[in-house]
Amino acid sequence: MTVIAIAPRHNRPGINPHTRRPYRDADEFRREAHAFAQLHGGRVFVFDNHKEPAARFADVVDWLTPMRGIEAAGFFCHGLKASIQVGAGVKNAHVLAATLRSCGVRAVPLYACETARDLDGDRKDDEDDGPGGAGGFASVLVRALGGDCHVDAHTRSGHTSRLPFVRRFYANDDTDAGHWLVEPGSALWRTWKAALRDDRDFRLSFPLLSQEAIAAYLSARQVA
Repeated sequence: MTVIAIAPRHNRPGINPHTRRPYRDADEFRREAHAFAQLHGGRVFVFDNHKEPAARFADVVDWLTPMRGIEAAGFFCHGLKASIQVGAGVKNAHVLAATLRSCGVRAVPLYACETARDLDGDRKDDEDDGPGGAGGFASVLVRALGGDCHVDAHTRSGHTSRLPFVRRFYANDDTDAGHWLVEPGSALWRTWKAALRDDRDFRLSFPLLSQEAIAAYLSARQVA
């Protein structure tokens, strides 16, 4: 497996009101990105998030452009419903998608907050199986990727790789809404949350697994 991981260089300025310590967000993004790359045999690109978004995006695209034989690209960074911190948004997602396709990428885990949401102000429908995240960043990116690609993305804010509210968007799906990898409140939900919390290899590998393989792993863990 050849993967790439992308993460920011600089921590957010200021003091975290919950910990009363300086923010360490970029430190955590980089830790998980390096673990992802080491686990799957890949490389990490650290972008300068003090640059303007357009310059960040150009740096990321320039780094990606010559690469080939890459199966998965993990983005460990801040996210919003319409964009991610590298400077990619719904308006230029097609550029990122074309670059990733040329690398061979088929799986794009967005270890970034809220990128599975749609663009309206209603949060509840972001987690419905109906409208889901149609039109949001993950939805637009996967459509631009095409083929048999998929994108995994979060509907809420939380830890970059331990957040359990994950929807998978398929390029060849009839809906742009995405589907829960593990539905909240389902029989495997508590096991899923525990696995993401306790098993680092799993939380950095599930985007490369089929939904059936994820369910099998969780079922075996639940029985054990």
